[in-house]
Amino acid sequence: MISGSKRLFLRGLGTLLPTLLTLIILIKLIGFVYENFGKYIGMGLVQTAGWVHRDLGKPSQEQLSAYMESRGIDKTKISPKQRAQIVHKVRQKVLRDIGQTWQVAILGFFLALVLVWVLGVFLASIFGRKLWQMLENTIVKIPVFKQIYPYVKQVTDYVFGERKLEFARVVSVPYPRKGIWSLGFVTGPAIEPLNELSEDGKGCLTVFIPTSPTPLTGFVITVPKAEVIDLPLTIDQAFRYILSGGVITPDTEIPSQKDLT
Repeated sequence: MISGSKRLFLRGLGTLLPTLLTLIILIKLIGFVYENFGKYIGMGLVQTAGWVHRDLGKPSQEQLSAYMESRGIDKTKISPKQRAQIVHKVRQKVLRDIGQTWQVAILGFFLALVLVWVLGVFLASIFGRKLWQMLENTIVKIPVFKQIYPYVKQVTDYVFGERKLEFARVVSVPYPRKGIWSLGFVTGPAIEPLNELSEDGKGCLTVFIPTSPTPLTGFVITVPKAEVIDLPLTIDQAFRYILSGGVITPDTEIPSQKDLT
């Protein structure tokens, strides 16, 4: 009975988990956009509206009295200039409170999405690309920035599809030691100093060994060509196999260790 209940629970969890993980990722993404863009856009809109319409956020007498009482200010002994300064401070606080309401938060979030889309349209044009290239060329010449920006750009280009990881083929290699076979992707020939280390003179290959269940991270190793075994798998099949931790086996039969040795 207990084992049956456990099996049903795990089945239900397995059904709900993809949906829950998707929602968590979307919530994190929405939070990132809002915290880094939407919140400031919303506050900027409120401040701009307050600058245009002087009555927006104008504090009431009760708000002014509460502000002065909280700071021990006698309102009968302040000058007109001091009163104007207090009104300005309280009004700024009222505008900040307006900027933090959920209505402004939603508006700022959607405006952030629109602005990002407009920027994407602009950068897709010839003029936009040229202008962005000029800006990037300037950034990579700035000290400190030139040590960080190129590598950050490589990562974002891979993540957002500007560049793709080019895997030549799916292979199995003896890693992390002989007798243990790991699935990997050939990314290209080895760099020249390492290429000369192969005992048979046939050269080496650079292989990316992904980790499970996050195949976008892993290890880059150099392996002699003679020790690299090609597997009859597509890139998609290999990724599904790694993501599932070996639970989802490809349609093509995977060679056994005996066949590989």
